[in-house]
Amino acid sequence: SSLVSTAQAQKAMHSIRIEDAEESHASAGTTLDEAISAGVLVISGPACTIGYCLNNMTSVCGRSRTFDESASGFGRGEGICALLLKLVDHADAALESGRLRAVLCGTCMNQDGRSASITAPNGPSQQECVRAALQESEISCNDLQIAEM
Repeated sequence: SSLVSTAQAQKAMHSIRIEDAEESHASAGTTLDEAISAGVLVISGPACTIGYCLNNMTSVCGRSRTFDESASGFGRGEGICALLLKLVDHADAALESGRLRAVLCGTCMNQDGRSASITAPNGPSQQECVRAALQESEISCNDLQIAEM
């Protein structure tokens, strides 16, 4: 998925920067200042959709309602996402100059393996994931402007 691709690219850029800072004799070519992250979902046949419907995983109204009490499943659709990620030291200045559209401050993915079923999300595990992303970002939830779930 594009979320996994973006999280892995962000982690790779960050970890290489830390390794370079820790090694005074960092070898040439170890920096990763830019990365392209992409993901695609193509519905190429009816099998998956039929399976999702038979297991009551898709929304009756065809819409996902994340964090809403009336959520009844997810709305399935095709999509593509591609991002150019750049590692910057002064994000505020880059945003003000118009060179950046957004700042990716933190990412987190988890899977607890303990959910009652594939269709029953684990609330505490989801809360832990959001907290971990906020902690990595080093920003307060009051400063958060967008979240991709």
